[in-house]
Amino acid sequence: MKNRPPVQLLFLTLFVLCIIPSCHDVTSREEDPIKVIEKVEQTGTEIEDLYPAYLRTEYDKTITDVKAISDSSCCIILYATDLHFSYPGSGYAEKALLPPIVNLFLSMKRAEADLHPDLIVLGGDYIQLPLSKEGQTKEMGFQNLDYLNSWMNQFESRKFLLIGNHEENYTGDGTGYGMTTEEFYNYTQKRYVDGHTVNEVGQSHQLFYLDDNRLKIRFLFLSTPSPSYSPLKEEMDTLLHHTPDDYSVVVFNHYAGRDYDGQEPQPYQPVREAMEWIKASGADLIGWIGGHNHADMCYVWDGMVALTCLQSGLWTPGLSQDNVRYEHQLKHKDEIALSVLVINKKTGKIHIKRMGLGHDREINYNNLSGEVGLVKYTE
Repeated sequence: MKNRPPVQLLFLTLFVLCIIPSCHDVTSREEDPIKVIEKVEQTGTEIEDLYPAYLRTEYDKTITDVKAISDSSCCIILYATDLHFSYPGSGYAEKALLPPIVNLFLSMKRAEADLHPDLIVLGGDYIQLPLSKEGQTKEMGFQNLDYLNSWMNQFESRKFLLIGNHEENYTGDGTGYGMTTEEFYNYTQKRYVDGHTVNEVGQSHQLFYLDDNRLKIRFLFLSTPSPSYSPLKEEMDTLLHHTPDDYSVVVFNHYAGRDYDGQEPQPYQPVREAMEWIKASGADLIGWIGGHNHADMCYVWDGMVALTCLQSGLWTPGLSQDNVRYEHQLKHKDEIALSVLVINKKTGKIHIKRMGLGHDREINYNNLSGEVGLVKYTE
């Protein structure tokens, strides 16, 4: 996502957070959030011992709510996107940007044990670094990914992660260094392909899929740093036409809907086109899930739904469907933003249970209101 005004105010806030010592540390045992992953990796410290007290009530409520609406036939996905952090030691506001990320991953690790999710997905934009003129280097992006990989290694569930525009350009606005799709693949995704967690289609490192034979769902991962899918159309068509008739499709991409600020609410044009390819193939699309806009949006296009989830990192919020800009609050339940997606094929519903920032949503994907525009949420 591109930086939005008031960016100067955001930088001032981050600067103040970095130089003013806090009255108490982030974790319940007063651990340095930047060193938490080292403790988890090197000493086997229990996640429960590291978990902040101020998140516990919100965590317990979310887990209880998810268990109340799910059964063995449901699909549970832990989804986080737009993390926008700087790695420990980068010198770029990591003391402000890292705590929400550390506690997001601690929450996900606890939720993995409590919910046994079918899938864990990260939606892109992991990197937020200073401008080139302020000392940014290409190598810094890979150091961010090293830190990200350390956390991903803690999860035992099936998992995958997508590229975002901030991996292609570390500042998101064309003024910094970046990595290629192939470099991102080799540094992060290749291990999941080699380990047979996901299957890669073609050699572009942009199209992957995972079949869940129990749930009869084909998860389609479009790992593109921009909303451009035309080069993938032939491979997508082949993959979709070979999807078993009794399987449904869920798509994950960094992008879903256009910015809500002053624009007609609908998916990006390339997203609309790709959704139409899916429909033309005869595949049953449960939903297209993305991020990028740092907003909570639900779009309908020709009877299909595209969801945009909130940002998990401490970065500029976009305008959500309910005209609210959801901002993180440090040392508060809204410090984190984790979407727990519960898909119930029997009822035709997607439940979005929010741990931390945002509100819970329920969408009947088989009975959408309207052909184009915003889907009305069931509160």
